[in-house]
Amino acid sequence: MIRRCLVPGLCMGICLTAPAQIPTPPPAHAPRAAPAAASLRAEARKQIAAAAWPAAERRLKRALAAEPGDADARALLGSVYLWTGRHAQAVATLEPLVGVRPDDVLLQSNLALAYIKAEEADVRDVRKAASYLLAASDSAPSAEALPILAAAYKDLRASPAAAVLFADLTPRQRHRLAETLMRTEEYPEALALLEPLLPETPDDPLLLNNLAWIHAAARQPQVREPRKAIAYARQALLYQPWTLRIWHTLGEAYLAAGDWGKAYRIAHEGLRAARLGQSEQDASEFGRLLARVVRERQITDIFE
Repeated sequence: MIRRCLVPGLCMGICLTAPAQIPTPPPAHAPRAAPAAASLRAEARKQIAAAAWPAAERRLKRALAAEPGDADARALLGSVYLWTGRHAQAVATLEPLVGVRPDDVLLQSNLALAYIKAEEADVRDVRKAASYLLAASDSAPSAEALPILAAAYKDLRASPAAAVLFADLTPRQRHRLAETLMRTEEYPEALALLEPLLPETPDDPLLLNNLAWIHAAARQPQVREPRKAIAYARQALLYQPWTLRIWHTLGEAYLAAGDWGKAYRIAHEGLRAARLGQSEQDASEFGRLLARVVRERQITDIFE
């Protein structure tokens, strides 16, 4: 093979070069490369969703063997340990991630539950469990984190040491934690957190609205009190009559009390106001309330 010289005159303008080497094909039975850690994590997530814990654990350990610094794989492995009752291993696996992910709500939730569930005396730590629980509740817990937080709170409440810690909660911490519990419909626990605030802040519209919602939405007979819910919501509206969220709570309270007419008017007018204000979330909530009012009224009419 020939090529033109890059330095004219050096070799009369023409150079000889060796023919290009053709790469040797790999052996027919060459070992395949190990799957990437990302692929193993993706498979493990599917197995976790299906509660196939042993298979998920195997893949996550393979991922960590390939990439020891894979924080996602370590977090997933910690959750596998948590949900298979190996709480000490969950703590040992998850705790080193806190410095890397200080704002990870799911990580904080898992650690809260692992610390309070651990049977080993040198691992179980009520104070750490409460600290992680409050940190997670102070953020915006995801749907995945909510049931974990609720479970951790229930176990913590049963601990005398935690009772002392919860007695010293600030009003903000009580509100945040109660709202987390309300999202998982743990209404008796949420009520226990909020009611002590009422004598101190009887004119707080957020507190009044949350109390109204609890008494209207709760299915537990010891908590469900529609008339009390109506009173709290109406009182909240005295301070913030422009807040659609409170009007929605009042509509729910009237529906719980069986006052179809008032519930319908609030839902209808609330939907119109939300659309005018271009608030999709409020419009969706009032739309669902309106549909429930109509449906429940029709069902009642059938039996009357």
